[in-house]
Amino acid sequence: MTKHQSKQKHPQIIEIHNKLEDLMLSCGTGESGGLFIYGRSGAGKSRMAQKFLQMHPHKSLLEKEVFPIIKADCPTPFSVKALTSDFLKIYGYPDYLRGTTWQLRDRLINCITKCETRLIIIDEIQHIIESRNGIANGRTVQNIDYIKQLSNAVRVPIVIVGTEEALPVFSANFQIMRRFKRKIHLELLDNGIQFRSILHKIEKALPLIKSSGLATPMMAGEIWKITRGIISNVVDLLQKSAIQAIQNQDERITIELLHKCKEDAVVQIDGKVADNYLFGAYGNKTSDRALHAA
Repeated sequence: MTKHQSKQKHPQIIEIHNKLEDLMLSCGTGESGGLFIYGRSGAGKSRMAQKFLQMHPHKSLLEKEVFPIIKADCPTPFSVKALTSDFLKIYGYPDYLRGTTWQLRDRLINCITKCETRLIIIDEIQHIIESRNGIANGRTVQNIDYIKQLSNAVRVPIVIVGTEEALPVFSANFQIMRRFKRKIHLELLDNGIQFRSILHKIEKALPLIKSSGLATPMMAGEIWKITRGIISNVVDLLQKSAIQAIQNQDERITIELLHKCKEDAVVQIDGKVADNYLFGAYGNKTSDRALHAA
């Protein structure tokens, strides 16, 4: 798949997707290495990883099943066996729970090879960490070393995704630091031109008849103060405000409405606007106003 350069995407999403494509091309070359994507909760890390997985879907061919990418979240509480079982379940392996950790690992290696997997993504990597004062304990080092050994065995690059909490632990171990020396910090946006550009694109996607001027300095400033630039918070706030504007028959979002809705803006909206901004799917305004006014 070609690299994606849509100008409507979050610029860091373009960078990350391009690096993931490069990693897939490096599979089997002995130069796979790994990548650590980290950032604050709500910055869009998991959605980014899930969208990339959807860009490379599982295929059922005549003689085999092909999984270009497999992705799993670190289980809580974490165990190597549970993570391995989760990957086997994704492959559809019938006995994904039966056997020792090393028997399951051998089955996983076989699945990765037979199903032509070229990238492994492990999300919520902070759940792997057991540390004291930022120093990983022996079990954490063993858990991370398992990921390194798996990558070596199959010669498939591994991408780990998680919060900033995991950063010092991964940096403290030299071997792990070498394995994941490439890091990308998915940053929150400050109240500047890029943030206002996002608001402009989001407003175009909202089903409101009147202009709200979300990208004006005054509105953008209020939105940033409420959300601190966290994309998921921005989307929740603006979708909740749009719903309220439609119900009030005002057809526009005001500063007063933003503050009225900020306490109710929770992560329960369907996320379509977030996906559209982050991954370049903007088109015309949705005609399904019932979705937003429900």
